[in-house]
Amino acid sequence: MKRKLACAAIALAFLPAMGQAQTYNCDVNGDGTVNVADVMLVVDKVLGTSSDSQRRIKFYVTEEPFETESGGTRKSIRRAPEVTTSTLKQFYLHLLYREEGILELSDDHHTYITKEGHYQTEATWPGNLVSPLSTPVSFFAYHNNQESCFLDEANKPYLLVELEENSSEQTDVLVAKETKSWNECEGVINLKFHHACAAAQFSIKKSEKMAEKGYNVEVNQVVLHNIIKTGDYMLDDFTWKIPEASPETVTKFTLNAYRNGEKTDFISLTTDATLLAKDENDFLFLLPTKIESVNRKYSEATAADGAYIEIKCKVYKDNDYKVGSLDDFGSVYLPFGYDLSGYKGKIKSFVINFGTSIRDFDGYLIIQ
Repeated sequence: MKRKLACAAIALAFLPAMGQAQTYNCDVNGDGTVNVADVMLVVDKVLGTSSDSQRRIKFYVTEEPFETESGGTRKSIRRAPEVTTSTLKQFYLHLLYREEGILELSDDHHTYITKEGHYQTEATWPGNLVSPLSTPVSFFAYHNNQESCFLDEANKPYLLVELEENSSEQTDVLVAKETKSWNECEGVINLKFHHACAAAQFSIKKSEKMAEKGYNVEVNQVVLHNIIKTGDYMLDDFTWKIPEASPETVTKFTLNAYRNGEKTDFISLTTDATLLAKDENDFLFLLPTKIESVNRKYSEATAADGAYIEIKCKVYKDNDYKVGSLDDFGSVYLPFGYDLSGYKGKIKSFVINFGTSIRDFDGYLIIQ
């Protein structure tokens, strides 16, 4: 310890004389000024230690909540415990600096929350030989179900997003960006996270006509077919690159039946809408793109032929089963399409009207 203090004293004493004679030689970190930071670099060089510990980064986060259809905001979205910044346990962090577009992909960029309430990472500010402390560094932060940050051909960072099929297993995608130099912020970075996906909520009800005809309807699951599941989210300008529908890019999304907040075998429909979700804060995340409705009968529809809804259910009256049986659920089908391209960070509610327009897999009406 005494040796370190002695070396520091020598460096401090030596600095003014050098600064007066040849300032640019003493500007060790290349930030345009000669100060204690340069001294520490000299000391660490003499001692063979690193100055990185002097440039630890603190992150403070806020959130831009989901916007409702009425223009309000909703913060409590259940799909992932980390969906709001109040419960965010960690997020991934990558850095981009220099014109060449160097992207740091170290495991050190997994952040953790400290007892003081800010987030930190094992990584430190980029070294002075690569990025002077006066050079802006872009921080790209995100939380989703995988670590999937890449550079495209133009050295633009993007997040590869692939949504889980079952709504109960989905994770929201939160993204933030900030660009600062060390001299501007001294290692304190404020990140405002936003939601990259659309939040869809589905309800289902029995039509008045089905009720008049005396049909009972029990629904087990609702499955959305031929919905695009994957896309690239550009982190520099927060835009989506979403591919065309194909066998490789689409999937089916499953919505389960719930009763009193718990998953159940079925729900009995009434003419009032029933949520296909655990509660009103439970959503299905979808990519904000246009969903084309199916353009041919369901038994012939391929991935590129459009989307449709399959409802696993029982439909019966006086023990006469039109769909399913006493022991098994059958399936009925409806077309589904909607333009979600303007719904990034927004909520969209859908109500499925279970009526006499339901069809079998070959497209024929079931209720005449």
